[in-house]
Amino acid sequence: MSRVLLALEGSDLGGRLINVEQGGLGGLEALGLGGDSKPGFKKILIANRGEIACRIIRTARKLGVSTVAVYSEADKDCIHVKMADEAYCIGPAASSESYAIHPGYGFLSESPSFAQRIADEGLVFIGPPAEAIRSMGSKRESKEIMLKAGVPCVPGYHGAAQDLDTLTSAASSVGLPLLIKPTHGGGGKGMRIVRDLSEFQEEVLSAKREAIKSFGNDEVLLERWLERPRHVEVQVFADGFGECVALWERDCSVQRRHQKIIEEAPAPGLSMELKKDLAEKAVAAAKAVNYVGAGTVEFIMDATTGEYFFMEIHPVTEMVTGVDLVEWQLAIAAGNRLPMTQAEVPCIGHAFEARIYAERPEANFLPDAGKLLHTRAPTSAPHRLETGFQEGDDVSSYYDPMIAKLIVHGKDRAEALALLRSALAEYQVVGPSTNIEFLKAVAAHPDFAAGPVETSFIPQHHDELFKTEPMPPRILGQAALFLVLHEQEAVTGGGPWSTLAHRRFGDVAQRTYKFDDREVTVRILPSGYEVEVDGSGTVDRASASLKDRTELVTQWSDTRLASTIIPSGGHKLHIFDSGRQYVLHHTPSEVEADSAATTQTANAMTSPMPATVIEVRVKPGDKVEANQVVCVLESMKMEINIRAGRDGVVGAVNVEKGQVVEEGAVLVALDSDESA
Repeated sequence: MSRVLLALEGSDLGGRLINVEQGGLGGLEALGLGGDSKPGFKKILIANRGEIACRIIRTARKLGVSTVAVYSEADKDCIHVKMADEAYCIGPAASSESYAIHPGYGFLSESPSFAQRIADEGLVFIGPPAEAIRSMGSKRESKEIMLKAGVPCVPGYHGAAQDLDTLTSAASSVGLPLLIKPTHGGGGKGMRIVRDLSEFQEEVLSAKREAIKSFGNDEVLLERWLERPRHVEVQVFADGFGECVALWERDCSVQRRHQKIIEEAPAPGLSMELKKDLAEKAVAAAKAVNYVGAGTVEFIMDATTGEYFFMEIHPVTEMVTGVDLVEWQLAIAAGNRLPMTQAEVPCIGHAFEARIYAERPEANFLPDAGKLLHTRAPTSAPHRLETGFQEGDDVSSYYDPMIAKLIVHGKDRAEALALLRSALAEYQVVGPSTNIEFLKAVAAHPDFAAGPVETSFIPQHHDELFKTEPMPPRILGQAALFLVLHEQEAVTGGGPWSTLAHRRFGDVAQRTYKFDDREVTVRILPSGYEVEVDGSGTVDRASASLKDRTELVTQWSDTRLASTIIPSGGHKLHIFDSGRQYVLHHTPSEVEADSAATTQTANAMTSPMPATVIEVRVKPGDKVEANQVVCVLESMKMEINIRAGRDGVVGAVNVEKGQVVEEGAVLVALDSDESA
């Protein structure tokens, strides 16, 4: 028996290695490797979490391979822990205290010393060799290798000297605008765009702090910032025999915070000549670092000139082009050759992948956290949903806020886009805020439908993507009828719904409800209801019934609506109707007079999310200027600067470094006396 995949019990390299077994073919014959293929694995350990771990477990099951999961205390009830054949807890929630190996991408999958330790122990690491990780792990070193291999790179500063004076001088030479980018890691963390040289030092220090926390290294590089860039990636796969193929390209230009939220393959608007050139350069890049396994070669393309430049290589496990990369990974890790040549790699139809995040797009995409109170996957639109969560799970502030990847495939781009829109319209999530409604707006935008877009797509179309529309009167009516029906039920049957506000129905023939700044009056008739919105004088007749606790069916005078309505947070209603989600805040009449007490003032700087305080920069009595950073928070590995809303004097500091705060907590308060 040879030992194959590993993990560490605990967070340091001194932990006990867990052995797993290598055995029979394990399904490798299904890959077309034939009877001469080397034995596959009987058991693998997956030290990953969420939808990535679930994805690997599903393929392993298909191949007859047993799986072992490792998890932090925060993930003990997650899907991947339940799916695996065995599971072991490795520590507290914080990733720095619990991460072991991360097959696919991120953290220790990009640690050459860790990969080397694995090899020294006689284990098999399902990923690139240590030397390849070392070469690609530093963007500075990888760019030097790429230039020697004839792969074009973005002009900038890639030097080893990292003192502030050197970087500031280099920034002047590179010119503005420029991009600050950590040389280790990825995912947009630590990246900053600088357009004013006076802000450079503050931004580079912030980038270094975020980089050291996320990647254990604060080295950065500076690059020329392209004003009209496209982000194009090429999927590559290499074996241990020097062969490498490109599995075509995908476009990842729809981004926020330098992280993609929609991918599509193939990339639209590229000539076949350019596609082949990108594929050849990607293969050359992989071979230059002796890469083995699945990887992504990232390029940034100037939409104005058509020039493209190498950005980085990183390992991946996600499959978006119809080839099961996890199967290939297991086969290559077992010592087999690639199942296909470049000429045999298919490119069939078109695919989109939308990334569902727990975040608030309207608040500059700040991450959110909380319990998933309600989830419903698309039912009619053909799709694939990769997720590591289910209803009732907590989305933790300790980890990346991604909830799921929604993937669709069609015969061409138009069909795939129609399927994406349909699937997003059917997807329901209540709990933490999500970006689903925002993704719907992106998918519906005419410029996105037209084809190629740039990484500036979101800021360029901000007003259209964040357009606020008035609440439809019928949706307000649905909300009021939902409360009326549950009040009736509460009077006759009790149960958990009896806690809803205005539950005292009795013999009252008329009810009035306030939703945000709107008002709805419902008159109860012997058969049906009359609904009036905002005292308009226009009365709408309706009959309504509950199919179950959350499904409301209403026959209005001219249409029939079927809505899913989920209460949350005491007085909030989430209404899913006709492919849209609406959120209403129901203000009970008994406490309407008290509602103004929750209004925040310009004197208070509050936390926009659950977070940890990592720096406090002021103390009581300090004078501050508008927009000055008063404290720094960290949530989901992202750094957030909290700034003063006006000039003034600090009256109170309510937090200290290391403190965990809830959303809305007052961090710093300014003295209300501005003359102080």
